[in-house]
Amino acid sequence: MYTEKRDSMKYISVLLLLFVLICGCKSSINELVLPEQEGPPPPPGPRNYTWTIDTVREVNGLWSISASSLNDIWASTPDGYLYHHDGKTLKKLIGWYGDEIWGETSQSVWSASIDHIFHFNGVEWKLDTALFISKKYPNAFFNTMYGVSDSEIYLGGSTNGDSSNHGHSLLLRYDGKHWQRLAFQEDSFSIESIAGGENDIYIAGTFVTPTKQNIEKLYRLKNNEVFLISDNLRGTSLVRMIGNNIMISYGKKIFKVRNGGINLFKDLSGTDFRGGICGRSENDIFCGMIDLRLAHYNGIDFHYFDEISKPNFFRYGAVLLPEGVVFLMWDRATGNSLIVRGKLINK
Repeated sequence: MYTEKRDSMKYISVLLLLFVLICGCKSSINELVLPEQEGPPPPPGPRNYTWTIDTVREVNGLWSISASSLNDIWASTPDGYLYHHDGKTLKKLIGWYGDEIWGETSQSVWSASIDHIFHFNGVEWKLDTALFISKKYPNAFFNTMYGVSDSEIYLGGSTNGDSSNHGHSLLLRYDGKHWQRLAFQEDSFSIESIAGGENDIYIAGTFVTPTKQNIEKLYRLKNNEVFLISDNLRGTSLVRMIGNNIMISYGKKIFKVRNGGINLFKDLSGTDFRGGICGRSENDIFCGMIDLRLAHYNGIDFHYFDEISKPNFFRYGAVLLPEGVVFLMWDRATGNSLIVRGKLINK
């Protein structure tokens, strides 16, 4: 079970991420201008959504979200409890099943928490794997679960789980049959986000220096060989899969990660862009703005959605589907978590 300290750290980390998005990033990275784009750019992303908001009153809020459709949504709390939304009713499950969650279909959903990995087979949740790392660092703490398919899922975090006292990084891969630990380990490093696939993934996380300064690093793990891409990031830089591109936002700029380097894609200086990108393509991106409001960027301009682009609504989780989007948001005015569903009209 969770300790009181662990629950508090999870909750505080959301607040720290909020602070980083407000203050921005203060250092620079090596920038390479991309060559001319091959082929026509993707069309501007749609903005014709109808919105539905469900409020969840939890002491520590919601932490992670996954969805196979707008009628099959799973959300977890930092305490390891799960909610399910079937499109009509939101229900809380009895039992402890983990706080990181990912699923491709309604018949297969995964969750993980301290030392445990659970699986939902469409009928019931069961313990799939119990972990023991070592006598020195006996506990595994997870920060992110990223899936390419139900036969390629990654789970990242660290062995000591405290942001000021990491043991070493921890990375697991599910191959459709078993969870296995991958040959990626760095002392005092905690994995925060993962993107990619087919045995070629990018890993972003936090390195804690001897002076307790946090430094963001970006790695590439290809066929079990590790490459350091950048070790001078500051703040919170989360790597994302957007369309067929690995992308990362940093300050007022968006970068593509390719060919072992970080390449400038879009300089949004002079706009209210802040970061926190996710999207279906490079011209269909949802992001956070300087006032923390959610906006949509279609390659041309930014658009606010009246129903959900509010200063007190802070987005910290998202699932993008063919028929719409699902956001996990926090209402700073009330302290409640929000499950926001956006259905594309005529879709």
